[in-house]
Amino acid sequence: MAATNRPSQPPQKRTRRPTPKQELILKTKQAHPDLNTVETAALCNTDHSHVVKTLQRYGINRRALNDYKNHRADVFAGLGMRLITSVTDADIKKAPMGTRVLAAAQLYDKEQLERGHGADARPLVVIQINTAVDKAVDNSNHNNINTIEVK
Repeated sequence: MAATNRPSQPPQKRTRRPTPKQELILKTKQAHPDLNTVETAALCNTDHSHVVKTLQRYGINRRALNDYKNHRADVFAGLGMRLITSVTDADIKKAPMGTRVLAAAQLYDKEQLERGHGADARPLVVIQINTAVDKAVDNSNHNNINTIEVK
């Protein structure tokens, strides 16, 4: 028989559920993210290399995760900038105003929370609505003002 020429492909592991030991490693790492791999191995009664292989297999990269956690506010600010700069005139004409304002306000809110300004933050938009008051109910001659704060 003639040999067939097939392109060589790297061996692929089948996607399967983690073993009980791998589950223990993943749960331990989730509960205690600051533990290094040696400490995790000691808690899970396994060796260091098994912890490293398990974390690699399931895509857990501690440095990348820590970088994200330490710079979330900058990530939100960058996403906000990307959102604003990606909007074209056609997008503006298509999207309802409320949707655009809400998206910008949500990203602004997330950024402020990450920067520690969430508890004492002032509203982003204040809308005042003048409503006529029925003179039978209120004998004064002025309009009633309702304030809506959008955060």
